[in-house]
Amino acid sequence: MMNKFNLISLLGGSSIIKSSLSALFVICSYADSLLAQNSFPTASNTYVKIDGGGIDLLSPNRTGGWARGLTYFIHGQPNDRVLGLGMYGVGESADLFYLAYGTSPWQSRLGLYILPNGSIGIGTTAPQEKLSVNGNIRAREVKVEMGNWPDYVFKKGYDLMSLAELESYINTHGHLPGIPSAKDVEADGIGLAEMNRKLLEKVEELTLYILEQQREINQLKEKD
Repeated sequence: MMNKFNLISLLGGSSIIKSSLSALFVICSYADSLLAQNSFPTASNTYVKIDGGGIDLLSPNRTGGWARGLTYFIHGQPNDRVLGLGMYGVGESADLFYLAYGTSPWQSRLGLYILPNGSIGIGTTAPQEKLSVNGNIRAREVKVEMGNWPDYVFKKGYDLMSLAELESYINTHGHLPGIPSAKDVEADGIGLAEMNRKLLEKVEELTLYILEQQREINQLKEKD
């Protein structure tokens, strides 16, 4: 038994959009499996397979960019894609999973994107870390795990700069030793864990300077 449905751009795709063609699917029933055949760009491409294991979206046998997935259109406006969920790739490579808004959701940067290596981007299609967010983040608490907490500053033998050496370094470099410059931060950003460690290191060094000055003050008072 065979039924025919005109499913407008169910699987989307740049080539389909550019040519303003509607995807025509023939749903064929064979015992425990269904195959959905897209007539564009070639009759040899099977894009959707539905069987006992679920629904499979298959990459096309073609070169160039493609997108396959589920798309939401405004009723009566079949050419205006609003939201999409699916895969984007080039040739035989599946490069990006997307759940995003926009007429081209795989590149709109208006949603969530996952690369094959597991890196996740929100607002970016090219995350460089496990989670990259192009925008502000608001949370009640952020917990950062790290080692090498700077208790070592208070251990005997810690090499603390003299105030004269510290002044010379600041005059030469324009920032505290061990702290990145403004230029470096603008170019590379900062790691919260490492920066917190460095800032605490400076606070503890400052504490040592204060204690040293207080000893000198006490000595001067004793002489008086």
